[in-house]
Amino acid sequence: MKNRYEVEGKIRNLLGTVTPYESLSILNDMSKEILRSVGESGPLAGIPVYPRILNRKGSKSIIDKDPEMKKYILGLTETTTIAALRNKLISLFGKERVPSKSALHRYLAKLEGRA
Repeated sequence: MKNRYEVEGKIRNLLGTVTPYESLSILNDMSKEILRSVGESGPLAGIPVYPRILNRKGSKSIIDKDPEMKKYILGLTETTTIAALRNKLISLFGKERVPSKSALHRYLAKLEGRA
């Protein structure tokens, strides 16, 4: 059996090869898979599983529905304001395709695991 710290180090090294937003997206997806697989049995039984994380209601975000825009956002390497990001997206994709500042904020918060 591998030491927890060895596994954590390997994960950190792998995640270091992608952008921070891609890392957060990967970790978020993996967390959901782990929580689903644990269910009511196993070594994590009794730890509260938050259904809101697993069973989000509502429709997909505009960004999730637009692979080109999603790829651009996940590929960002520099910090920017939401307003500046929205303006850049408008210049690249047109105003009709770009979500509101609120929708961008929700999407970025989701990537960071805050939503």
